[in-house]
This record gives sequence, structure tokens and C-alpha cells, in this order.
Amino acid sequence: MERRPPVKMESRDERVSVRLTPTEREEWAAAARQYGEELSRYFRRCARIGRNVIQSKLLSEATGA
Repeated sequence: MERRPPVKMESRDERVSVRLTPTEREEWAAAARQYGEELSRYFRRCARIGRNVIQSKLLSEATGA
């Protein structure tokens, strides 16, 4: 039996729950289907993009740009 190498800790997902109304959940699920992605992957990708947008806005406000 071949043994697999240990999995790096960063490759494991940590659960964070987000509460959505049934309507919001269906909206997110429909958008994920439109892009051919699984809902949680799509949600994570959108969250990263949103975080970057917010951080860049805060940075531009702080620098006066």
C-alpha cells in the first residue's frame, strides 16, 4: 500500500458560516451555476475580490489618491 505525503495545513479549508436568506442563497447559487462553479468556491472567489476592492478603496482614501 502506497502512503500519501502529509497534507500541508494551509491546504485544508477552515469552515466559516455565513447566514443567507433563502432568496440570497438562490441568487448566489444561480450565479455560481452561470459560471459553472460550485457554490462555496464561487462564494470564496467573490469574497476575495470584494475584500481586495474594499482594501484598495481604503488605501486610496488613506493616501488621498
